[in-house]
Amino acid sequence: MVGGDGVKRAWTMLAAWAAGCGEGGEGGGAGPTDAGPPAVEVAVTGPARVELGAGTTRFEALAEGGTIELVLGPQGGWHLDLTVRAVNLPPDGVTLRYEVRDDTRATPWNFPVAASLNARRVAADGEGWVRVGDRAVFDVRAASEVEGRVLRVTVRAERGGAAVAEDSRALRVVDAVR
Repeated sequence: MVGGDGVKRAWTMLAAWAAGCGEGGEGGGAGPTDAGPPAVEVAVTGPARVELGAGTTRFEALAEGGTIELVLGPQGGWHLDLTVRAVNLPPDGVTLRYEVRDDTRATPWNFPVAASLNARRVAADGEGWVRVGDRAVFDVRAASEVEGRVLRVTVRAERGGAAVAEDSRALRVVDAVR
């Protein structure tokens, strides 16, 4: 059991710790809170363009007719790691929608995906921006349902529900781990 002096010391330490967790400014403290990455500014000099890519940490270009890796997700499902590069398209208010299709099904292979953007949810890239970390999660029970297939992967950039730019690639789905 803590005696009277121990309780006083504990409250004094707690008060000192709390004082150091302030917002910063003239009164001291830990300084201003981190507002995250700087907002991306885009100069519009022509028509909006988006380019579909792959990757989890950086943009990796995809060639028409090329391959894309099938990834086993942490919850046991299968997905594609997707990125987008855009120019002449300010990100504020943009929604990216991804769709994976082929001619054998009336419905997409993936669950609906919509990523709502703003200037802090993208990274500057030359004249535009890049968005990494999106996924097209397949609606399948086994990798064999999509592995080896050539599927059309599409990204559509929308603002206010209207498409402003789109890109797609026919890609062979491969499981690089096997």
